[in-house]
Amino acid sequence: VRLSKHATKRNRTKRLLREAIHTYIYQIKPGFLIIIMAQKLITDKKLFEIEHSVYQLLLNANLIS
Repeated sequence: VRLSKHATKRNRTKRLLREAIHTYIYQIKPGFLIIIMAQKLITDKKLFEIEHSVYQLLLNANLIS
């Protein structure tokens, strides 16, 4: 499923999601393979909102402490 028809929005979303994950990458417990799929709602979010969502996701999955 495409996030947007516009390549610039898709690329921005990928960059922001990649940066948000990079913030917590060293806190993730070793031995896990994580796949994160974005929804269309993410295309208008700011970096700090995406970082918070990623943090909550990892915390709820018990992948970080």
